[in-house]
Amino acid sequence: MSWNRLHHLYKTPSDVFRAPYDTTVEQLFDGSHDESEIFPRLPAGPEQLMTPRYLRRLEHPSGALLRAIRAADGTCDWAPDVPIRLYGASGDEQVTFGNTRNCVRALRAHGTRPRVVDYGTGSGTDHFATLHRALPDTLRWFQTRT
Repeated sequence: MSWNRLHHLYKTPSDVFRAPYDTTVEQLFDGSHDESEIFPRLPAGPEQLMTPRYLRRLEHPSGALLRAIRAADGTCDWAPDVPIRLYGASGDEQVTFGNTRNCVRALRAHGTRPRVVDYGTGSGTDHFATLHRALPDTLRWFQTRT
């Protein structure tokens, strides 16, 4: 939605979103709604939200979409001189664990050796459960780095 305004990824919402979301989702993400208003109005997964064609495009981005992704994701494109630890869950339903693998590859290409903590799949590995597990683990890890 905001990416579309910047990068012209689609002509109409129905190019990306299935009905009835093609007429509602852009308004939900207009900056005036919070999570408590947005989440109940979204389907359980991306397959119900997006068209099969756009899901394939996300799996294999090219053109404007690939340029937008690359422009927005330079987080791992550097060589930190401190130990790096990445936390995630291969069972996260909101953020693909492929992002973690891509970050590891980018960091390694710059000569660093990040450690990955994968909370796995199954119960307690959804997005917010992982966040709640990773925060105290991250704090404990930082406390041992002094």
